[in-house]
Amino acid sequence: MQLTEQQVRAKFLSAVQQYPSQAAAGEALGFTESYINRVLNGNRPLTDELCRAIGVQRTVEMRVTYEEIEE
Repeated sequence: MQLTEQQVRAKFLSAVQQYPSQAAAGEALGFTESYINRVLNGNRPLTDELCRAIGVQRTVEMRVTYEEIEE
């Protein structure tokens, strides 16, 4: 099932909220408290490592399109 970035961020928030603090969540998930906070505030991207820590696989797709040049 595909997830949107918003859904993954919600899943991350839910995972963090299982712990008594962001520091505890960071320790359990393998990230610093600062990094956890920055991701939650939208200041850091969802990385492959972070996604794996919450049970999500991040896939990047490249799409090629062609358009005629108007002269």
